[in-house]
Amino acid sequence: MKEYAKTLRRLAKDFRLAGEGKLCDAVLLALADITEASDVRADLSYSFIMRKLRKLDKDRAKEFQVAYKQAFDEAFLSGLDNLDEVALLQAVQEIDLDSEELE
Repeated sequence: MKEYAKTLRRLAKDFRLAGEGKLCDAVLLALADITEASDVRADLSYSFIMRKLRKLDKDRAKEFQVAYKQAFDEAFLSGLDNLDEVALLQAVQEIDLDSEELE
């Protein structure tokens, strides 16, 4: 189940980056159903992740900040909507952040 959810998260991110908002939302709904979450992004925010990473590993927190900034800048230059969401998902994927690390 965990690998399937990871694949759906990547697929949602790819759709979002490609400007396919409706497809991204459909994938996120499927992910919410599979993981039994009411909103797959409800507890996923930049500040939430940074708080957790600072407690766990300051080097990973810095790595996350750098990845987030790069992703945000790329999304901005590409003219994408929801820059913060796109950057957040891309940074999480780039540093291979596992949901178990955030519990």
